[in-house]
Amino acid sequence: MSCGRESNIAYVALDQPDDSHSTSEPDDVTARPVLFGVLQHSGASMSAHQTIEAEYARSRR
Repeated sequence: MSCGRESNIAYVALDQPDDSHSTSEPDDVTARPVLFGVLQHSGASMSAHQTIEAEYARSRR
């Protein structure tokens, strides 16, 4: 992701680094489904605020 003054651009790599990193993806894959898949994946931990809210909601049930 670029961090520009007037615009931001998301760069999506579509090529494979080498033969050992091949996937079952077709060769004509476009940036849109790759970016969609990345955005659907959440590997981040919850923030302290999110954790407090979740625990509070769970205790209220």
